[in-house]
This record gives sequence, C-alpha cells and structure tokens, in this order.
Amino acid sequence: MVWGSPGQSVERLCAAASVSRASYYRHWAEHAPRAEETQLRDLVQRLALAHRPYGYRRITELVRREGWWANRKRIARIMREDNLLALRKPVFRPATTNSRHSWRIWPNLARHLAPTTADQLWVADITPTFAGAGSTSAWPRPSSIWR
Repeated sequence: MVWGSPGQSVERLCAAASVSRASYYRHWAEHAPRAEETQLRDLVQRLALAHRPYGYRRITELVRREGWWANRKRIARIMREDNLLALRKPVFRPATTNSRHSWRIWPNLARHLAPTTADQLWVADITPTFAGAGSTSAWPRPSSIWR
C-alpha cells in the first residue's frame, strides 16, 4: 500500500485489504515516523560531514534544497544528538613581532617594577617603517605606561 496513491483513497485501499482504517493509521504512526526520522538523520549526517563549518541553520537550508521539509529546531536536535558540531575557523592572529632576528635583544629593565603613580615609568619604542625602494626610517615613539 502506498500512501497518497493517485486515484486511491486510504479507505478504499483498507477495504480491499480487509484492514480497518484505525489499524492502518496505528501501524503507520508506529513505523512511518521512525523511517522518516532515520532517512532525515542520514541526510543531515551526510550534509554535516560534507560541510563541516556549517551550523544547523545552513544545514536546514541544505535539507530543504534536498526536498525535505524540516524545522530548524528539529535539525538542531539531530545535530546535537549526533554530535555534529560546526568546526569553527581559528581566530586570525597577525604576527606582531619578529623575534627571530640577528640583532641584539635588550633586557627589559622594567619587568619587576610596579609603578604606583603616574609618570614613574616611561618607555620608548623604535618602529622601522619602509618608505619604498628599500629605504627605511626609524623614529622613537615615546609612550607613557601606567600599570
């Protein structure tokens, strides 16, 4: 028996098979949702593994494009139960200092100082800038540090 066969009603199909409609719907309620849930879970697993950084919203949209109607909360529940968490990209942290150079490294004389008021500790930083064609200029940039 096929659900929703064209030209055939459930009542007519049950009468032909000598089965009551109530027992047909009872049987359908026990078996059809589990099969549907299994097929949907399989689809969500395949899509989540193919698109690792996607979360439940994007996976829901992909499931709908596959022809399934599924609520986003249902997709989120399936992904949570199957531990299909989205893999996030690591945060971009630009390199701020090149510590691998051949120049002399000066000791930090203010490492153990604990200033208690303003203007107790002053530091300067020399920042080289490249102004095209290999020429460099450097200037001291004073800054007051309050800890």
